[in-house]
Amino acid sequence: MTEAVRLVVWDLDETFWSGTLTEGGIVYNKTHHEIVISLAERGIMSSICSKNDCARIEKVLKEHGIWEYFIFPSVDWSSKGPRLAALVEAVQLRAATVLFVDDNRMNLAEAAHFVPGIQTAEPDAIAGMLANPLFKGKDDKTLSRLQQYKVLEQKRADGGSATDNTEFLRASDIRVTIDHYVEENIDRAIELINRTNQLNFTKIRLSEDADLARAELRELLSGFSVQAGLISVRDRYGDYGHVGIYIQDSQDSRRRLLHFAFSCRTLNMGIETWVYRHLHRPMLKVVGEVLSDVKSDETPIDWITLEQPDAGGESSAGTKSASRMILRGGCDLVALAHYLSHAAETTHLETFIARDGGQIRTDHSVFLRYALAGISAEQQVALEGLGYTEHEFCSTLSTDTQEAQIWVFSFWMDSVMMLYEDRMTGIRAPLMLPNGWYAPVDVTSLPPEAVEPALVNDAWRARYAHLKDRFDAIGPIKEADFKATAQLLLKRANSKTRIFVLLCTGIRVDKKTGFRSPAPRDIVINGWMREVFEGAPNVRLIEPMRHILSESEMPETNHFNRIVYHRMADEILTSLKVPVEV
Repeated sequence: MTEAVRLVVWDLDETFWSGTLTEGGIVYNKTHHEIVISLAERGIMSSICSKNDCARIEKVLKEHGIWEYFIFPSVDWSSKGPRLAALVEAVQLRAATVLFVDDNRMNLAEAAHFVPGIQTAEPDAIAGMLANPLFKGKDDKTLSRLQQYKVLEQKRADGGSATDNTEFLRASDIRVTIDHYVEENIDRAIELINRTNQLNFTKIRLSEDADLARAELRELLSGFSVQAGLISVRDRYGDYGHVGIYIQDSQDSRRRLLHFAFSCRTLNMGIETWVYRHLHRPMLKVVGEVLSDVKSDETPIDWITLEQPDAGGESSAGTKSASRMILRGGCDLVALAHYLSHAAETTHLETFIARDGGQIRTDHSVFLRYALAGISAEQQVALEGLGYTEHEFCSTLSTDTQEAQIWVFSFWMDSVMMLYEDRMTGIRAPLMLPNGWYAPVDVTSLPPEAVEPALVNDAWRARYAHLKDRFDAIGPIKEADFKATAQLLLKRANSKTRIFVLLCTGIRVDKKTGFRSPAPRDIVINGWMREVFEGAPNVRLIEPMRHILSESEMPETNHFNRIVYHRMADEILTSLKVPVEV
């Protein structure tokens, strides 16, 4: 035996007990009985492959109180090889993790022929099982793994009589819960990443050292552009626990799965494909062989219901709070969108755009005003010279509708960006050069040697020349202009619209030193937002600092630990459950 054993398949006559049941009786082996129980408490399952009369075997084992410790027992008079192959497929384990114990060497040879890779042993190996490191398993005194296999066993029995597997799945009432607090179950997350194979799509592993693996995973999960979730599944047969994990990165709005792994205990339920579609099909590089093609769209999966944990930790089937959700802002809204998207039938994310090696910061409020109020053709031409296109002056908010909607905004760019005014048309706009200058500095007044490194290509050189030729720096946005846009936003909303606005943090963090200092402009912008929005019955202001519990959760300005965004999303989702008093 060379690989850790997860399932022991027992022959009975002259193996599990002495004697032959159909030939004069048996001597029951209490030691072997206790070994089966001890293995179950280590999470190692036991099954049966015996040539016998099933009813008599069941009666004997029930009398000894051990029958329920065996999963998928196979007891009849047919050849053992094909039955073992079917058994290994049913339990959804790799053959190399299965041990077949039999006193008949021909049966062992037959097993090796029909199930390549299966481990085999004669009865004299039983005595040393519990001391063998390959049977170490994992503490499971509650027998949770055994119960999960019993659920699978019952499902297979019921499903075997169904003429249509889809019909059976629909009747199974399959419910998925996504737990975003991965750190609270970090060891299970590591186990899914490091131990799953057949449904591990990226095959990226963590360290085999437990402490190092925890540190690696916590570091990965702390990223502001990372979203993650543990997948739990239950149906009318029982609870399967955490059976999957995903970790994705959404840097620059391009979503890519770093980890996507599932236990085979839910194989053929469509869980992994449903989750992939629920995540809106992020980029996924599949490594090695897997047992499921999650990218296929051949089968609509309509038998799975998403549940959301409530405040008490229980899960219930989530209902949509609105027909449409619109999120407009920076990377903070990209992160929030992941945790909020299930609250509406459709989700629209309006955020900054990567173009020509730089960022087009349409998350400044002036672009929201242009989308809501419109601009002239001459003004549009002036802004096109700065690299803006017609798309930047549009928003799904400008569509008149009486549907229930959720709007989420952040105006953090208003606090840090310089505005420039066109001398010919009066149109105003920010412009952030590709080196990432956010500070309200007039870049047209800087010496060439300071600006040239930021002009990464001819497109940006043309935009900068257009800026110098036609625009004047006028400073950050003025109070009257900001409030006018906010008031216009309120007028655009109907009575069914719920609006959430993220306040600024009020803190600047030096990336190099970690030094924290006050951000006066944040305080000013927050004051304007409170004056406009606090009296509106359908608006809720979200304070990020309430959800940042330590300095490590805010490693840089406006970029937080992943879990901070989830806490803010929780506040929004909780608020949506409370009706608005008009």
